[in-house]
Order: sequence, then structure tokens, then C-alpha cells
Amino acid sequence: GGSTLTQQLAKNLFTGDEDDLERKLQELQVAIDIEEQFSKDEILTAYVNTVFLGNGAHGFEAAAKEYFAKPASELTMSETALLVGILPAPTTRNPRTNFEAADEARRTVLERVRSTGKGTFAEVDAALAEIPEVLPPRPRFEKFPYYMDYVRRFLLDTVGMSAEQLYQGGLRIETALDSELQFIARLAVNDHIPADAGPEAALAVVDHRSGLVRAIVGGRSFEEAQVNLALGSGGAGTGRQPGSSFKPFVLAAALEQGFVPQQRIGAPETYLPTTVLDPKPVHNFSQRGYGQISLIEATVRSINTSYVALTEAIGARAVRDVASSLGVGGLPDYVGPSIGIGAYEVSPLDMAIAYGGFAADGRRIQAGPVTRILDSSGELLADLTPDPTDRPRAVSAFTARWITDILRQNVERGTATRAAFGRPAAAKTGTSNDYGNAWLVGYTPELSAAVWVGHPAGNVSMVNTAGYARVTGGSIPALIWHDVMAYAHRDIPVSGFAGPLPAPAPTKSLPGGPQLGAGPLEQLEQQP
Repeated sequence: GGSTLTQQLAKNLFTGDEDDLERKLQELQVAIDIEEQFSKDEILTAYVNTVFLGNGAHGFEAAAKEYFAKPASELTMSETALLVGILPAPTTRNPRTNFEAADEARRTVLERVRSTGKGTFAEVDAALAEIPEVLPPRPRFEKFPYYMDYVRRFLLDTVGMSAEQLYQGGLRIETALDSELQFIARLAVNDHIPADAGPEAALAVVDHRSGLVRAIVGGRSFEEAQVNLALGSGGAGTGRQPGSSFKPFVLAAALEQGFVPQQRIGAPETYLPTTVLDPKPVHNFSQRGYGQISLIEATVRSINTSYVALTEAIGARAVRDVASSLGVGGLPDYVGPSIGIGAYEVSPLDMAIAYGGFAADGRRIQAGPVTRILDSSGELLADLTPDPTDRPRAVSAFTARWITDILRQNVERGTATRAAFGRPAAAKTGTSNDYGNAWLVGYTPELSAAVWVGHPAGNVSMVNTAGYARVTGGSIPALIWHDVMAYAHRDIPVSGFAGPLPAPAPTKSLPGGPQLGAGPLEQLEQQP
């Protein structure tokens, strides 16, 4: 549903835009508080000074300088109408990349001015005849534009700084950027995806011990696209379907409910979901069945039919809740069983943070790119270093360690073998329908990272692309992940994962698997 201007201001400044009921209720309460404390003119002023208008511009003053190189007070009626017109959809109405859509919105705004009597017929006619001249992007001299874009968005959207505070100058912002790793990450993307291949890549590297984000790549050229794909919808773009890289959240939810990794589950060639109307058959990547296999093998072999059945057995909402509790944002309140095979869109940054929670023994990582903010005199204004002790438990240590051990096996003998780089690592691949998205998400005892490969425009099939018959998570994403993580650990001593905790006797039977009482636990884990 729609929101009032005050609610949009509350979202922009305080609550963010995560799609869940709790945040929406919080937004409503904040909006009520704002309206009780401020006049309508003050609310409108705050809104126009902070609303996102594309190309990194927050607020009309910043947008006026970005598009027209002048202060907002000097804009013509036509130029002002253009900015108002792009406000609802700054990405699709970007005046630099889709001027036709932006100009159509400008004309709509001007006709509204005429119909409401806010301008004379002569003024509106003159404004309609004046085609605004949108300037090309100003030369940016940022060495690391994607990371800096993340820093700006983090300070505006998460910390709650106003655009005026951030852009007025004089601040010294200290970040967690590993500049050498950032350079290597861009190099790895360019090495494995030729410029003319079509797809692009996005990735995020998080030190899950500290919560600091070390590197962000959001596409091939931020200057041209002004979209940060590593941040998903938080980067002026959209999230992407993670495919099977979402399966660890299903397994975690199952373990939290009393299932154990050694239990066997049915792995048919085709599975028809039973909890949705008009279900579509689910197939395995190999187009074959596997009889009964353990949850361990269902994960290492990435069996879709087993995982959709498991999702229905434990409840799709339970999977959503586990993923959200570990840091995956933007999931809708209602989800179907397809969440078990990654049908809902996520961002690389959120996936890196969430997998880092498994490495942190099941506690949610409070992540960010900024450590401190100082004023021009060096006085500390804010210490934003994440607190490693402030980590709410998302899943049990038992669950987290078993997820780690199974994903470690996946690197050694499963779908993620190309990610192996000579030290302990745990990872899962993901490939969406028709090879439209490919992922490798994983972690070591020190760092977590997520790599996505796909087309920025949408789910375009990656068949016969970049020298591969089919781009899957185990191909280009795994190779990029390998190169980035190998360099990221250049000065870190080798350490190992904590081993899994003993598995208790299972309390429930799995779909298509042997019923409880069929034999000892060892019998449950025998492979076909």
C-alpha cells in the first residue's frame, strides 16, 4: 500500500525499507511522533532535503547540483518538475539513462501544476516548451566508488545521518576498507568475466570476527550505472535469486526443529509441492533421483526435490525467519516452499553477513563499513565500530557447527570444489532457473564472502557465456571467490573450524525417509 509523505520521511531517516510488518508498524509510530513535534512545512523541508533522486543525490539541493550544476533556488519550473517527476522511481526514470521516461513524468507534473492553479497557463506552457538540459555525470575521482557508495548509504540509511550532515563537508570518516583487497576483487571479476561477455559480478567480503566489511564490488562501472548490485534493493537496484545457496538456511531451520544431519530423506527425480495451489514440478539439476539420502548428502549434492520437501515439512516461514535472523533482509512476510531453493531475491552483502553468522557459532553479525567519524578538528563524533559482543543468537551452536561441517564437505567433494584455496573453507553454490543467476557464498574461520554473477538487467540466461556452456555457481562465481579469498587471507594465520557437536537421536521423521525406529542412527546415514 501507499505511504504518506511523513511515513516516507520516517522510512528514509529512521526505519529503512525492509518489507516486514514490524518495521512498517515502527514506521507508522515514528511518523506519528514526527507529526506531533513538527509542522507540515518542517516535515516537507526535511523530506525534500533527504529523498533519493538518483545518481547518488539525496535531496533536491544535491539533485539540482548533480543534474544542473546549480542550487535548487535557481532551478526553472521545468527543471524542478523534472526532479519532482523522477522522485517516485529514480532508477527507471533516471534522466541520464532514460530521459524519455523522465521527460514524460516532467510533463505530467507540469500539467498537474496547471490543473491545480499553482502556475499560470503561460508559465506552464513556457515550462513545457523548455526541455531541461541534464548534464553528464561529473568526473568522480573516487578510487573505490562501490565501497564509497556503500559507506554513503550506510551512513544515511542505517546510521540515520541527514544528507546535510553528510555532504556539508568537514567530516573525517574512517572506514574498514582493505584497499588492496578491493583492487584484487575488481581484478578477479575482470579476469573471469570478459568485458564483452554480457554478465557482471557483485561481491562482498566481511570480517565476521569484527563485523567490518572489507570489500564491495557492485558491478562493472558505478560511474555509468549508478547502481550498487552488491547491496540489492539497498543499492538502487534489485536483489537476485540465490538458488541453492539458500539451502543452508533450510537445513538450519530443520536442525533447530529437532531433525539431525544423518537422517535420510527422499530424493526423487521429481517432486510436486503439496502446500501451494497450482504447484509446479521441482526437478534436480542432474535430472535424476537418488532414492533415500542423508541431509548431509542432500546438501553436498544440492538435491532440489529433497529440499523443497524439507521446506514443506518444517514450514516455509521457519526458513524465512532463520534467514532473517541471520541478516538476510527484504524477504516478504509470506513465502512459499520455493524459498527452499532460493526463489526470493537477496543481496550479496546480506548473504555474506548471514553466512558469517554460521561461522560465528550461530550469532548474527552486526556488520558495517565505518569505524569512526571525526570533525575537522579531529574530535570524535561517533564510534561506529561494530561490537562483537553485541550479537543476538540466531541459531544454536549445534546447528551452526553442523552447517559449517557440511559446507566444508561441499568444498572438499561437492559443488564448490573450485572454491578451495588450501585452507579450511565452507561454501555453497547457487544457480537459479535457466542459469539466470549464479552464486558462491562461503566462509573461513576469519572471513565470509558472497559472489553473484548475472545480468544487471534481469534474469537473462547465461548459456554459452564467457567460455562456459552454462554458468553455474560452481564455475565463474567459485573462481572469483577463490581468487578474492586467497588474497584476503594473505596475512592471516591458518586456523580451523570448531568441529560439529554430537548429534542426538532424531525426534521427527523426514519426508520420504525411514520412519523413526527403523534402526540405529548409523543406519539412517547410510548412502544408497
